[in-house]
Amino acid sequence: QFDAGQFDVFSSSADDLALLRGEPLPGALGLQAKPQLESDAGVLPGIHLNGINISIDDDLLIDAPGGQVAVENSTLSVSSEENIGGTLTLTGEEIDIDGNSQLLATGPEGGGLIQVGGSWQNSDPSVRQAVKATVDSGAVLDASATNNGDGGEIVVWSDVTNPASETAVAGSLFVEAGVAGGDGGRVETSGNVLNVDDIHIDAGAENGAAGLWLLDPVDIGINYGSGAALGSSSSGGTIIYENSSSSNSSTVISPETIEDALTNANVIITTGTVDDPTAGLGSGTGNVFFQGDLSSESPYSLEIYAGNSIGMSGTANISLSGPLVLSAINGYIQSSSGSSVQTPNLTLQTQSTSGAINNAVFTVDDAYLGLYNHSFAEVGSAFSGSVTLASGSLITNFDTTSLENAQVILEGDAHLVLRRTGSTPTLHKIGALSGTSVTSKVRAGDGDGDILEIGAKN
Repeated sequence: QFDAGQFDVFSSSADDLALLRGEPLPGALGLQAKPQLESDAGVLPGIHLNGINISIDDDLLIDAPGGQVAVENSTLSVSSEENIGGTLTLTGEEIDIDGNSQLLATGPEGGGLIQVGGSWQNSDPSVRQAVKATVDSGAVLDASATNNGDGGEIVVWSDVTNPASETAVAGSLFVEAGVAGGDGGRVETSGNVLNVDDIHIDAGAENGAAGLWLLDPVDIGINYGSGAALGSSSSGGTIIYENSSSSNSSTVISPETIEDALTNANVIITTGTVDDPTAGLGSGTGNVFFQGDLSSESPYSLEIYAGNSIGMSGTANISLSGPLVLSAINGYIQSSSGSSVQTPNLTLQTQSTSGAINNAVFTVDDAYLGLYNHSFAEVGSAFSGSVTLASGSLITNFDTTSLENAQVILEGDAHLVLRRTGSTPTLHKIGALSGTSVTSKVRAGDGDGDILEIGAKN
């Protein structure tokens, strides 16, 4: 496909090509399959690489429009010996990388870009979206810096809006920073359904900041063993976490997979897009559900942005040494009695002014806890359960946030800050408040209204 028209490799002539002028459109915008040829053949056309070793100091595109790209016992490399690694892109309806293959885009000054089945958050329309993307156990995808530079980017993607799409990754994905300096890169694994329980991610940096791993399914259960964790009783006001009718099954990932990734990367789970977790969601979709313990001594962060709700069963206990973000955009953060969260830095977000944050026991050490919406402005939430702060602040919008069913325990130099517009705040909405000083103080809210600040006992 050209700006001036189309060239058909089966029927166009050289004279036709001369009339088109210029270069063809890039990637999926330029190369298009002929539907009648696919139907005549009865099978997907394909590009099959078996025992092939390709190494070029440039970019490489392997594209099978409407067909399959299969890589077996092969090495495809766009690595650089002097600069930043190149771009390696594999696109088609189905992409398969077997366990004896390597995709490489390394460079001494920075890692390159590896795209399997799509681009980062489908941001590049010239990169064709796959329906199925598979990376088998044993496969290596490496876009690391080898000397002094930032790690690159790896995307394994299938069309998240297609109910039939699935991304399965069991290989090792590296976007490490250079040994002499630089920050870790980023990895994305996304699809309507994900299977990533045997994946290994390394976005580490010896002399810089670690990178990240982004997971983007429609719904996800963080659960030990097999079987979806989405689904709970609707009695007593409990939210129902159910799979979308537009999704063929829920994504289930083991806590160990997240724990392993947190060793060398920050982890972000979203059920929409990074910028808008509600993007592309239908009714009832976009839930994240915890069932089982998740524990990590890594300093790296776990951020969860649910387009709808976040649920925790009574067996869910989260203990992290790094920051935790729980953001339920259109629904609730709901937990059964007996679940708990312990982290040095916790942010809870609800987009709806009627969103509830219920039941869980939160223990926050030496840091900060706030009730915020997705745009980081205070919103109203009903909060129940227990919050213990060793230091730092619990900040709420006092006009619309109810703490009447919550127990708030302040230790050390911790503070409870209640923002309110209008008259001087009172404590009538607080259930149990302990560890506080006998007196409290009211100070101006710098344009946000009055602030009631309550400190812990000395």
